[in-house]
Amino acid sequence: MAARKVNTPGAPEKAPEPVSTAEQADAALEHITGNDPEPEAPQDQSTNETSSLGAPVEPTAEELAAKKEYEEFLQWRKNKGEAVKPVKATVQPIQSQAEVKRIQNVLTDRGWDSVEE
Repeated sequence: MAARKVNTPGAPEKAPEPVSTAEQADAALEHITGNDPEPEAPQDQSTNETSSLGAPVEPTAEELAAKKEYEEFLQWRKNKGEAVKPVKATVQPIQSQAEVKRIQNVLTDRGWDSVEE
């Protein structure tokens, strides 16, 4: 009896050879240390556009409008905060120790009862 063949649409005809984890680790180490025999891309700093400083970039009209709107918001928030006056809290006078009554639950012949001390 022959082994069953599975056909998956879009899959390559031949499965890729499995790579051992030791080979992957060696390749990663060589790539990190720069001893990679096959570098991914040439590392030429002269062609790297982000490595050099260019002329300053002028902000766009949208950025200027957003900045102006934000500054107006900050001014509005500052003015709003000044207009609102804090409300004074009313403070209840604290009872002296003599006036404080302590209630204790006591078991009596009638059941549980509260007694003031």
